[in-house]
Amino acid sequence: MASGRYGARVGVPRILELLNRHDVKASFYVPAVAALLHTEEQQRVFVEGYKIGIHSWIHELNSVLPYEVERDLMFRSADTLEKNTGIRPVGLRSPSRDFSPNTLRIESELDLLYDSSLMADEDCYDLLLDGKLTGIVEVPVEWIRDDAVYFMMHRF
Repeated sequence: MASGRYGARVGVPRILELLNRHDVKASFYVPAVAALLHTEEQQRVFVEGYKIGIHSWIHELNSVLPYEVERDLMFRSADTLEKNTGIRPVGLRSPSRDFSPNTLRIESELDLLYDSSLMADEDCYDLLLDGKLTGIVEVPVEWIRDDAVYFMMHRF
């Protein structure tokens, strides 16, 4: 009955204490529904100086969504996070790093500055949409640094 509560109750406070103790800056990518359920947690993250980025509405699978639905969910997510913190998010990490053919177009419509979902390099690079620079910088991730791949790859 308590599934999903540990992160907000125990995990995030411990992570913040560790980051603060070692003066490490970080970004938190948060599904909007999680932000709605744990508003105080998200406000604490923001007040303590950490960035909050878009991470979907409820961790949906973007690649199966039509453009209009993905766009609506991403804009609602940005609005929700902005309402919680007073600052509009400028970056996104797509849920499960699931990047649809429409994700970059929607990020561009949101005027995002960066994405952190792709893995084409170990260094940051500019993203292209229809062969043109978008002004969105990719901050690449790597599955090897994430334990989720060992535990969750068959969930869909």
